[in-house]
Amino acid sequence: MTEQFRDEIKRAIEYAIADLLEISENSPHEVLPKEGQFRSAMYAYFKHRGCAAHVEADYPGTRKECDLRVRWGPHEEAWIEVKTVWHAKGWVNKPGLSRLWEDDVPRLKMAPENALRVFVLRGFFDHDPAKRKTSVSERIQGFHPDKRIYDSGARDFHWPNSPISKLQAWAWLL
Repeated sequence: MTEQFRDEIKRAIEYAIADLLEISENSPHEVLPKEGQFRSAMYAYFKHRGCAAHVEADYPGTRKECDLRVRWGPHEEAWIEVKTVWHAKGWVNKPGLSRLWEDDVPRLKMAPENALRVFVLRGFFDHDPAKRKTSVSERIQGFHPDKRIYDSGARDFHWPNSPISKLQAWAWLL
């Protein structure tokens, strides 16, 4: 089931990217696309596929939340953390936070032992991160390369009143 779920993760991310592209064409007022919108699009994708999906589910025995828990059988589930990174010259939406995208990874250890643990990173850039080396792109490329299950490639993307011109997403099975 893991291989099938990997494909479902890829399709859910593609669905969320398409959602962001549609929103960007409709004159949004937010400074940057909200992480919640991406998570909600992934939620909608899984619900339409007949999965039980739970946004901001508490990790068992804790009061700490996971972005998205998905169940597709009585004993098959995935815990998914979604994070955002950005890199655009002369533009810093939330100083310091762009460096913290790895911080949610340890939370996935709180998921049940038999669950899949998925980390999804969405990035907004003023360049193609595969073509221009920066500290951000190098950190992404060096982050568990053996566990990466998805890379969307840089997509053309426009967000009003920002230098953002590319959107890219990655996923890791940790």
